[in-house]
Amino acid sequence: MKLFFLFFIEYCFCWRNYIIIDPKTTETFYEQVKSDDLQLTIDMSLISKGTLNYRVRRPNVVLADKDFKTATRGSAILKYSGAGPYAIDIFNPDDEPIYMVLGSYVDKEFEVDEDTAYIKSILEKLKSDLRNIYNQNMRIKEIKEENLRNLKKAKFKAYFLFVIALLYILVAYIKLRVVKSFFVLKKGVRP
Repeated sequence: MKLFFLFFIEYCFCWRNYIIIDPKTTETFYEQVKSDDLQLTIDMSLISKGTLNYRVRRPNVVLADKDFKTATRGSAILKYSGAGPYAIDIFNPDDEPIYMVLGSYVDKEFEVDEDTAYIKSILEKLKSDLRNIYNQNMRIKEIKEENLRNLKKAKFKAYFLFVIALLYILVAYIKLRVVKSFFVLKKGVRP
């Protein structure tokens, strides 16, 4: 039982390899896809800073030496279908070694029974429901942002009207003082 558990853990978690690629070198990895397999999935994740150039040579496809794609920090998941040998060329153009994780696995075809079909239909429904919830949340977010923009405009208009009212009162007060200054009271005369 322990041996079975060990093989299960190895199968689930050991399909990813931690790799160090030396500066100015190219490493090549191979994966065989049989005719009854569904697809090949390649997962590349850069751990260290820097860039990598990579290409996947598919069966019966000729690539030039310059047909490399660039991968930066983060993860890239590539999926290919078709039987035959695949080669993954990874080139490090930097002057520092690059640390990365490379994983590849082949999806196998399996028989679909009632329970699997039922679970698949439930997952598809869940996926569509989650997509609808996401779309509704995006719509609500856009409405919220538009309301905040309108609120900022209204706030600016309110401040502007308040300042205009204060200026109007200030101008009226200055006008009153100017008009009062034309009329001088004589001593001993009460208004």
